[in-house]
Amino acid sequence: MRCGISGDQESFQLARVGAGEALRGARAAIGRAGEQRLILMLVEELPFARIGDLLFPGSPTGCRQASAQIALVLEVLADHYYEADRVSRARLPDFAPSNR
Repeated sequence: MRCGISGDQESFQLARVGAGEALRGARAAIGRAGEQRLILMLVEELPFARIGDLLFPGSPTGCRQASAQIALVLEVLADHYYEADRVSRARLPDFAPSNR
């Protein structure tokens, strides 16, 4: 035990810090409107038609608009995680055998 924290607790705290940083990065990438659309789709489990009604009341193309916006948010989020993974991998030491 080090500093009164067991290894499991320390690992858990480090994981929480990492998760918090990842969440802040994702929020910054998609913005408040993107986060709202993801919450409606993933947390509230609303179909695109209902999301369209909420975001574009009275619009005959609300479902299509909501679908397109969420597709864009997912693309931005995928790009964000791809870039974060690329940067993370660039920091790792290269253990590949050299050709010397």
